[in-house]
Amino acid sequence: DVRLITDPRTRRSKGVAYVELRDLACVQAALALSGEKVLGIPIIVKPSNAEKNRLAAQAAAAAAAQNSVMTNGIAALSGT
Repeated sequence: DVRLITDPRTRRSKGVAYVELRDLACVQAALALSGEKVLGIPIIVKPSNAEKNRLAAQAAAAAAAQNSVMTNGIAALSGT
């Protein structure tokens, strides 16, 4: 799966893409291509932090929801 990042106004590529690969061997092979030239231009291949960022955002949202419930409960118990 490939997601090409484009400028929303011009719809031209920004020169960045996210590629999802089927297995770890493919990931390692893709990472090894960093620095190779495509059409004479060296490419940079890096692992994405998207999954890590998504999980962190979910954890933060769950913690915020839990804190708001606790705050509401404390306010109700204190009689305010």
